[in-house]
Amino acid sequence: MLMVAALAGCAAARERPGVVWWSAPVAPGESVLVHGGAWGTNPVVEAVALSDRFVRSPGARPDIDFTGARRIEPLNVTETGLCFEFPKKARAGLLACRVVSDGGVSASFIVNEPAVWWLHGDLGADASPGGWLRVFGRCLDRDGKARAVLQDAKGRCVELALTRRDVWSLDAALAPDLTPGVYAAYVHNGRGGRDGWRTAGQVEVRPYREVWRDEVFDVTAFGAVPNDGLDDTLALQAALAKAAERQGGIVHLPRGRFQCNATLRIPPRTLLRGESRETAQLYWPDCEEPPEALIEGTHAFGVEDLFIHAGKYRAGIVCKTESADRHELAASKEVLAHDITIRRVRFKLIIDQYLLKNTAEYEKRAYLPGNGIVVRNARFVRVEDCDIYCSKEGSSTLFFVVSGDYVRIANCRINGSGWAVVGGDKVIFEKNDAYNCTYSIAPISRNLYWGGNRQHDLVTNNREAITHDGASVAFRGTVGAACDGTRMTLRFGAEKPGYRHGAPFWIGHDVQIIEGKGAGQTSRVESITNDVDLVIDRPWTIRPDETSRFVVAAERRRLLYVDNETEDASIAIQLYGGVTESVLARNRSARAGGFRGFGMVYGTIIPLWFVQAIENEVTEGNGYRGPGNEIPPQDAVIEIADHGNALTLTRSCVIRRCVAHNNARIVMASANGLVEGCTVRDADQGIVSSGKHVKSVLLRGNRFERVTRPLQPLVASEARLHPAERVAALLAGARCVLGARCPQAWDGLDARLARLAALPACPACDAEAQAVLLSALRAVSDACGGQVLDGALADALLGATVKVRDWDAGVTRALADAASRAVDLPLEVTAARGAPST
Repeated sequence: MLMVAALAGCAAARERPGVVWWSAPVAPGESVLVHGGAWGTNPVVEAVALSDRFVRSPGARPDIDFTGARRIEPLNVTETGLCFEFPKKARAGLLACRVVSDGGVSASFIVNEPAVWWLHGDLGADASPGGWLRVFGRCLDRDGKARAVLQDAKGRCVELALTRRDVWSLDAALAPDLTPGVYAAYVHNGRGGRDGWRTAGQVEVRPYREVWRDEVFDVTAFGAVPNDGLDDTLALQAALAKAAERQGGIVHLPRGRFQCNATLRIPPRTLLRGESRETAQLYWPDCEEPPEALIEGTHAFGVEDLFIHAGKYRAGIVCKTESADRHELAASKEVLAHDITIRRVRFKLIIDQYLLKNTAEYEKRAYLPGNGIVVRNARFVRVEDCDIYCSKEGSSTLFFVVSGDYVRIANCRINGSGWAVVGGDKVIFEKNDAYNCTYSIAPISRNLYWGGNRQHDLVTNNREAITHDGASVAFRGTVGAACDGTRMTLRFGAEKPGYRHGAPFWIGHDVQIIEGKGAGQTSRVESITNDVDLVIDRPWTIRPDETSRFVVAAERRRLLYVDNETEDASIAIQLYGGVTESVLARNRSARAGGFRGFGMVYGTIIPLWFVQAIENEVTEGNGYRGPGNEIPPQDAVIEIADHGNALTLTRSCVIRRCVAHNNARIVMASANGLVEGCTVRDADQGIVSSGKHVKSVLLRGNRFERVTRPLQPLVASEARLHPAERVAALLAGARCVLGARCPQAWDGLDARLARLAALPACPACDAEAQAVLLSALRAVSDACGGQVLDGALADALLGATVKVRDWDAGVTRALADAASRAVDLPLEVTAARGAPST
């Protein structure tokens, strides 16, 4: 009886498997990477394909019935990762899954379900009849069949007209006669029938109206004279003062050039507007001490349809608020600025218009503090259809600093030399064309869509096209904690907790488990008491223990980089730590270093979790610098790495269906990393890794064409891959070495290996793969007349290396002696895993 009770107690103490995140989209035959833990012994995945039967509108979702579910053996299992194949014969739709082990059954999760990250309307959080509503997330469309509906309080649904469908976003046009009100939004990606509807949150539909009043104040009525070359400052300021007196309006500049010599301060609910940027110009002539800003406003203001020009300047257009120098998410704090519009403005700030470089005056202008456009921590910001040129020395100027909630920067042309900083929550940055501009994503950023942009010719600064510089964290290092449900007490030890910005700043931000049990989880901080007692938004999926280490940080999360093109830079997109649950998809890099991301120790702890690089392409791997700014340059990369030193800071990342051409390679050095369906062409190296995580990396279905070494020896021997794929990689490297000497007898080997790779890995597959490699060796030997393989071919075909085991000074002297003599050298020969032993 006591033994039975003890066994029952052990069973009760076991923790059931926990699922934190899973990769998507995934096609039949591809791998699903799951992050979580407590897998127990011999876990399996139960999976049920959901019906695609058409359902007109959203309704209650039934519980998933796993009776008769497929049981799928994992391809790879680590402490925090589990990988399994989406069944080849299943429909390319939604797959309901759960992990089953001796510890119990995990909560179910649905692969390829639509996941909505945020809604964005033409009015920011709201939308207008006749306006637009956009949805961002992942798996939002499958095969062009996505749908979206709005449901009113009475349950009546309005089907939205989708003007664009994509995996990562949906664009909807709202009917002009749509009834104003608050609606619940739902999306369906075309798969999963009634199980496929997902809520997208609420949106208020209200009539479109700008924040400024309609009354017009023409500056010529206040004494401004166009094209006379004289100062119009007082007249311009008088028109703005009248608008302020009338509680806002439109200050209008007709055709002509108007001179200003001081800051123009736009009052709230006021628009400064020209007749058009082709006909109306506002300029500041050179002076000894230029104003702090050309144009200022505090909130609810705009600038439209103007050509704005200055030579010697400090700052251009500035939203002047008390928080202008802080980086924070406006939604979590008091919103001091809102409704900022800069539209159809041609902005030319050219310091050397009358000067030669390398003169004292040029140097003075080049390093004046100030940026082109500054809008920080505002709600609903639009910078659209602008032409922005700034020409201070790149390290001392920013084209713009724009951060806030519901930001859209679109259809702009950016030129000159410098940086631009973008950040906030619910940000759209799309269809912008930039020359010699580095974009930096602000440390506090989440829900960012960066799509359809082009960058080229980055020849100054550090030549990075897009980068994330560090992260925002509460304190240095990691701490332990005692956790109980949604309550946790941080254990700082003898050190006094010192929160950067003070503890209240971090309410609404994140606490992450960096190491130990439960690593890779994030929760939101709801409250902080006495600096150490935290309440979080939900209990941990996998319970932490004494090994768990925590940080409090502002997590960069859910960033979408889609369909961007970069030419001539050191790196196209660089996730410089501090990023989770983000996507790089369908981006192209030419002579621009490629794409890379890594968790790192950079003054503090900043991890990289759950990043998917899907269908990106490096078309030219050459460049004038390497991806890490190396001189001489190195090959371009599609890379996920871990720079955490002793810590594991990069977890559960995917590189899928990417292509690297012409001196480019793939690097996967993430814990639980997956590289699948990728192609490398015309390069020295194919796929490489590091000793830190290589044993947890899974490779599947990758191809190599004219690649000297498809798999780094460490990858070939230690990474997880099917025996047939390992041999196929060796043959691909040997073909590159042999060239025209490749035996005709090899023609059928690839098909033989492909058939073998379609079977589950097993000892019999391993033996058959070795037999194929042995056949290849015999064919080469026959073609060479029985000659010994040269070193390059032995390396390629067998992964063989030869070294002297006991080299000493005597061997060196013997080899240096001109006299012939026999020397016995003990040699150590190694070969790739899977190479035949005879």
